[in-house]
Amino acid sequence: MSEGAQVEEVKNVVPSGAASKIVGLDASGKKIEDIGTLWTEEQYQQYYNKADDYWKTQEASVKGVMGGFDKLSKLDLAGSAVFIQSLFKKTKCPSNVALDCGAGIGRVTEGLLQKIFKEVHLVDQCDSFIDKAKELLTEPRFKFFCEGLQTFVPEPQNYDVIWIQWVFGHLTDNDAVEFLNRCKTGLSER
Repeated sequence: MSEGAQVEEVKNVVPSGAASKIVGLDASGKKIEDIGTLWTEEQYQQYYNKADDYWKTQEASVKGVMGGFDKLSKLDLAGSAVFIQSLFKKTKCPSNVALDCGAGIGRVTEGLLQKIFKEVHLVDQCDSFIDKAKELLTEPRFKFFCEGLQTFVPEPQNYDVIWIQWVFGHLTDNDAVEFLNRCKTGLSER
């Protein structure tokens, strides 16, 4: 079935105003009634296991955590600095604790967050990356968590900023929404 025919079939299946229900076709042409039927438990585990296997093969370096795009690191950090400054143009940035999600070896913490925050917590699923981050960031103001964001629970009302960047696209849609909801409770009142 051609892509155009698939689109037409989906248009014919979706009733007018059916925003609450997602209907579509998977890669094999099987009809998907809603997002909940898209992932079986086995597929869900395979998805994260494959990601874990991939990251374990990458070197614990800027090149490794950036998938070979290490030349973009300085530009990325400069853009991140501009972004965080723009967030706090009208009010002073609370500078107590930040959470660096998908921290890898601590590239963003080392290049940006440690310059703004008194304390930075780093979370990443890859133990070799966390081990490297511990080598690079040795002060007691850094705290490390080796866990995937799909299960990580931020400390309640602890963080002034929760930094989520390149890692966000590696979560399933449902896990992304659930993680953002957990992040809401992790933000401080400061």
